[in-house]
Amino acid sequence: MSCRHEYHNDATSYDSSCIQTASGRMFSLLSPAAEQIDFVHDIAPQLARQTRFNGATESFYSIAQHCALGADAIYQETRRLDLAAYFLLHDAHEAYIGDIPTPVVTALARLGCVSGVGNEGHNIRHVMGALRDMIDLAIWQAANLPPPPAAVRMKIMTMDLRMLATEKRDLMRPCSRSWGDHIEQAEPVRGPRIKPLPWPKAADLWLNRLKQYCPQALASR
Repeated sequence: MSCRHEYHNDATSYDSSCIQTASGRMFSLLSPAAEQIDFVHDIAPQLARQTRFNGATESFYSIAQHCALGADAIYQETRRLDLAAYFLLHDAHEAYIGDIPTPVVTALARLGCVSGVGNEGHNIRHVMGALRDMIDLAIWQAANLPPPPAAVRMKIMTMDLRMLATEKRDLMRPCSRSWGDHIEQAEPVRGPRIKPLPWPKAADLWLNRLKQYCPQALASR
């Protein structure tokens, strides 16, 4: 499927599953490809302008900063460039599809189950996972990285959970209800408390870490 963004009178003459990015190009959500990925002009600024936690932090805090800080943390603990690169890119698909909070996904899955759309384990989670996987594959190819093996994915998930616990502690108001034992008991990352950056600085930080941890992503671009 290709992006057809020439508009004609015929409503079927363009692909409505394509989305315009910050650079002005059209990105195919259903047929993403490495040549559609622009780390500098699309992913960095779009991640930097989007907030974590649906904007519920006390100060603006971006997905780009989350990815950069987590990449730094995993590199400081392991000294592995590959883990840092994969963490930096683990939310890059959100530049194209946004950050849909986990509770929203859970609510949609349960609603779909009640509405007869499908069972809770095989509807919205499955579809959204498939969409993320396609975009992730294009991003890894653009960064000249192979798909991460299962052991690497597990390390990224663990650091993501620890970053979530750290961000909850540093950036959000106290909550009277638990977020769940897996979050409440997660070990925060070591280091100073997080200081949120404005989006232009967050974009610069993300790109700086891309050059540091995954320089091949920019080598031919």
